Amino acid sequence: MTISELTADHDQEQVTIGGIITRVKLSSTKKGEMMAYLTVEDLSESIEVLVFPRVLEQYRQFVVQDMLIVIRGRFNEQEENSKIFAEELKSLNKEQMVVKTSASTSERQMRAKKSPVRLYLRFDGVNNQPDKINAVQDLLQSHQGEVPVYFYFPQEKKMLLAEDDYWCSNEGSLLTELSVLMGIENLQLK
Repeated sequence: MTISELTADHDQEQVTIGGIITRVKLSSTKKGEMMAYLTVEDLSESIEVLVFPRVLEQYRQFVVQDMLIVIRGRFNEQEENSKIFAEELKSLNKEQMVVKTSASTSERQMRAKKSPVRLYLRFDGVNNQPDKINAVQDLLQSHQGEVPVYFYFPQEKKMLLAEDDYWCSNEGSLLTELSVLMGIENLQLK
């Protein structure tokens, strides 16, 4: 759902949006706990997102300016200033799909090399959109297994080995679902 599609009909409903955090303002509550006010933009519009202390504590690593993010929360329609009260945040930055520590990365690369089969997913054109990447991540996490997954981004000429959370099983149903979601030409199991 784009930000511009949020209307009074969605007031007090659970919504999910994707966009980029363009502003972060941290503030203290009356109890002295930290909360955040975010401005999130997509291609259509921007919206204020409130991240209360309990949620901020859990997802603090994603509250960063210029972070590409998916936010699930409750929409609050107001005449001048609609808001989303965040309940869950998820990064869509491609770099977040791989672990940055070299020790665990090299250990994972060794395991991936030894694997008899690997899954390669290509994200270009329509597939290189936040909602599509998020859907693929969710699908992989619902079919976790031992098959290493590589994300290929042709525009950036980047091949990234996914975190273990995105390694998948070798089920036909997963491959069918990925084919429908991404197009058969954008996945390769070898």
